[in-house]
Amino acid sequence: MGLSCFKGKADREPQEIKQVAETAICCDDGVREVKEPGTLQEGGRKSTEMTLTIGKIGDTKRERWSRENRLGCSLEGVRNEGNTCFAGAASMALLASSTFVEALKGRKEGESSAVSSALLALETDKSQVAGFLSYFQEFNDGLQHCAHDFLTHIFMQLGGKSNLKPGSLRDTELLKYCRSNRNSDVFDIYAVVTQTKLSCVSCVLEGIGEPIVKGTMMWSTSVPMRRTAGGERRSWCAASKCVTDKAAYWQLLKQLYESKDSDSCTEDFSLLSSLRLVLGVSLLPPSCPYFCPKCQVDTQHFRQQEIVHAGSQLILHLQRYDSASHNKDFSLLKIPISLDLSQFNESLGKYALYAVICHTGWLGGGHYWVNLRSRGRWHKYDDHEHTFISEKQALNETAYVLFYRQIARKPSN
Repeated sequence: MGLSCFKGKADREPQEIKQVAETAICCDDGVREVKEPGTLQEGGRKSTEMTLTIGKIGDTKRERWSRENRLGCSLEGVRNEGNTCFAGAASMALLASSTFVEALKGRKEGESSAVSSALLALETDKSQVAGFLSYFQEFNDGLQHCAHDFLTHIFMQLGGKSNLKPGSLRDTELLKYCRSNRNSDVFDIYAVVTQTKLSCVSCVLEGIGEPIVKGTMMWSTSVPMRRTAGGERRSWCAASKCVTDKAAYWQLLKQLYESKDSDSCTEDFSLLSSLRLVLGVSLLPPSCPYFCPKCQVDTQHFRQQEIVHAGSQLILHLQRYDSASHNKDFSLLKIPISLDLSQFNESLGKYALYAVICHTGWLGGGHYWVNLRSRGRWHKYDDHEHTFISEKQALNETAYVLFYRQIARKPSN
């Protein structure tokens, strides 16, 4: 990401802390374990669980937290050991998921056990980021790096490499292929499998041929920060739903082609409009032809990306940097707390936002922190510092990576 890390001053809310032992609370609303009243061991020293009173002194509403338990309910975040805020923010977001933590704890020897143990060690000792980074040589150089790139490398270590498979694999066959030779626990939690359809315009108009399908497995989905595709490309964001029947799909493309105007996401700039742009139909310009096996020549094509599978957790990466100019887009994006993926594929369900990795600065330097949601409250972890923040503040900061967890899936027939 860059060379240096800088931090802004964080506003703190008044806090009253009292001693008590209580159930641990985690950021994805799961309860992990119950501690008996008394003291806990932390780094060889006794530590007492805490009750944190929210609001004015005397209020009856209280939320209970533990200094020793998961990062999602800790009063302290991962410490910055010098340009390691990218690793701290990424680790906090991952360990806030009880599903992911329990999957790592259930691993057998040899299944990336060293990397898993180093990541899990950050739960109770927030100063162990250097030990975790030691398993990632390209990120362990004292420089600032991209938190999203670091997340990708974590998944490559724990879950396996992503892949691209051209050919005619569809739906369940594509999912089976992408799932093979990977750690199934991490795959089922985070993997997103998509298929990109390239459809020859001539074949569509004549009602013949088949689309070219390219299947992709990713650990996160990148979302553009632009309202339209731009250039010569025509796009129809409303046509973002997966259509499995070939005849119906061909008819849809023909209708779009014969329409006068494109539907280039005229709605308010939001995460949903950006997703519809990614998953909608685009008519590539004649200057960008593809070879059609049916026509045996290079022709103009439609392009559409469809979600075949999404795991129990969903990671969305906001593409704030221009690959050519390296300029950063500082636009604020409307981010929904609840995200319904069934509008793109009926087999998918609803997801709830629980973590936001934020970034301030530019490509040559900056600072990362993470906002986590637990039991309806938002918490800002700026390195080791913890602050309560409002939902508005949590969503209005410069979001870079979003974490959603599944709360409902449409029952299969």
